[in-house]
Amino acid sequence: MNDKVELPRHTIFLYTQGDNGGRLIESQVIGLINDYSGDRLLVVRDSYNDLKFVYRIEIDTHNLEAVGVVHLSEEQFDSKASVEIEHLAYRLGSAEQAVRLLRKRTQWIQDKSSAMSVLLDYTASRRQRLSTPRSIDREKILAIPADTPVETLEEIVSIRNAAAATEAVGSPASEALGQDFTGHFQEKDGG
Repeated sequence: MNDKVELPRHTIFLYTQGDNGGRLIESQVIGLINDYSGDRLLVVRDSYNDLKFVYRIEIDTHNLEAVGVVHLSEEQFDSKASVEIEHLAYRLGSAEQAVRLLRKRTQWIQDKSSAMSVLLDYTASRRQRLSTPRSIDREKILAIPADTPVETLEEIVSIRNAAAATEAVGSPASEALGQDFTGHFQEKDGG
């Protein structure tokens, strides 16, 4: 039996800005969403919360501008199905097609203001939709700093597993360890 967690084949490194500065985070490429006018949108799974962000690709600036969050499965992208989102029809493309669209570039810059706008909209509605991002006007980052720290998917998975294990230790079942065999809490001396 193989207990090894298999990491996805198609990934990119997404430069994201946070309170502690910027970092490159390895993220899984899920596939493409094509509208019938020919616009192609990239779908990438956020490595920390598993949301599937939809990005408009700006090849010239190497920026990914968030336009939505979707709840589609990887199998739907692999089957190249058609889906309806907010009464509009879209065709799906595989992760391999998405990676080809990126022209072998593995490092991209997430437009922070559009990502925040999409995340706020999704949190408020809990619906998948694609729209023009209502981002705050500010200069786009055009280059990734040379000394940017990198987080691989393997590191992120191990951090998440450690956090889940720590949370499990603090669960009610583990608190029962402070009880005697009758299930009653032992009284501690008040001093």
